[in-house]
Amino acid sequence: MPGPAEFTEAYVTAQTLDQELGKWMTAVSPYQFRQTPPLDPGRSALLIVDMTGAFVDEGRPLSSPAARAVLPRVQQLTDAYRRADRSSETCQWLS
Repeated sequence: MPGPAEFTEAYVTAQTLDQELGKWMTAVSPYQFRQTPPLDPGRSALLIVDMTGAFVDEGRPLSSPAARAVLPRVQQLTDAYRRADRSSETCQWLS
């Protein structure tokens, strides 16, 4: 299993996120066994998982460049949910 040293190079950046996401969705499409229903903005909530300093802050032992790459997208989603007065929650894994 890879450790923190293997995560020093980003496999995705803020600039390549949309392109990479398209590739990932194409790669997993054969395994989708059911249709994904469209998002219902009136009934949705935003759940942000593990976007804590340990994973995001540069120089931390578990820091991931990919986590920093998605921060602008997470912020856009959070702002949109707040403007729409929708629920937005964060959580982190606890043992």
